[in-house]
Amino acid sequence: MRALLLAAFLVPASAFAGAPSPGTVAVSGVVDVPLLAGAAADDAGSYVRATFGDKTLMLRVATGHGELRLSEGAAKKIGAKVKGKDDAKKATLKGGFTLGQATISGVTAVVTDVKGADGEIGLGGFSGVAWGVLPSKGVLRIARTAAEIGLSGTAVPFTSVPEAKRAIGEGDKVVFPALPVVANVAWSGVDVPTRIALEAKDSHVAREVDGVTWYKVEGASFVATPLPAAPGRDMGESRSEWRGVKVGGIDGWSAVRRPGVGMRSAFDVNARLGADVLAGYDLVLDTAGNTVTFAPAATNARVDGAADKEKELRDALTAKGDAPDDKAKADARKAGIPALAGFLANHGKRAEAIQLRTE
Repeated sequence: MRALLLAAFLVPASAFAGAPSPGTVAVSGVVDVPLLAGAAADDAGSYVRATFGDKTLMLRVATGHGELRLSEGAAKKIGAKVKGKDDAKKATLKGGFTLGQATISGVTAVVTDVKGADGEIGLGGFSGVAWGVLPSKGVLRIARTAAEIGLSGTAVPFTSVPEAKRAIGEGDKVVFPALPVVANVAWSGVDVPTRIALEAKDSHVAREVDGVTWYKVEGASFVATPLPAAPGRDMGESRSEWRGVKVGGIDGWSAVRRPGVGMRSAFDVNARLGADVLAGYDLVLDTAGNTVTFAPAATNARVDGAADKEKELRDALTAKGDAPDDKAKADARKAGIPALAGFLANHGKRAEAIQLRTE
């Protein structure tokens, strides 16, 4: 059943190789890059620091898309020249960037709105390498092959959905972005093609999986596959349900969001497996072998994202330069205090935040 679902509705990942790559990865041996936890209490995502020339950006690790995405502020910070407008802004980075000892060259970034980070790195877009997102070791591990990463787990095949355009009703055509990592996941025992998305906060299964398809997008999978009833509660047009989740080494339960019929604009396949589930597992994405491997992460050794963010904000209070004058120091402190105070207040340090604002 699994193979039939994928073969009928998706395309092999090898056929996806013609999609534009955000850059070329050069790595010798195995490279480990510190993996950071999200700074917010409800953020289960993982982050890495990337070096662009003499600047450092915080990138969220993503598998739900295959792009290097940068916020406008981040693009400006590294001096990237942005071309295009609205949803078509791009920047070519002449010097590329580095992740630890790995070099990424020939880089084209999509400039867009990114919340909670300077950008996102879509691992599935970088072909010919293996990526290990390993919370148990606190690293993003980069190697030429999955074997070099050394994760003992269950590998499952993945495939990709190419970009598609389709008019919804009488409106203009909508662009549905390419999805580089789609695998069959058993939701309450029913196999459903699912987008693997480390950058997404929650997991979901669209309600259309139970009945009539609202609309179809060429290359995407809309399978009328009834799911068994599950305990949950309605929340407006959505519903939260408690469902079994099984794929490879993942075998457990999760609260799953069920968007109502018609709430499909952001959902290009029937389901999404997000960070709420994936944060508890080590993952290896092999872009050469087209497999993704999952294994339970016995420990979480990621760098404390909140502590790291607090340090960054405190460092920003001091003006940088060879010999900044008193005015430069005062301006830097004045500009940085609101951000730091707000962060402290949101992380249980209200007294420190008040003191900072009254100094």
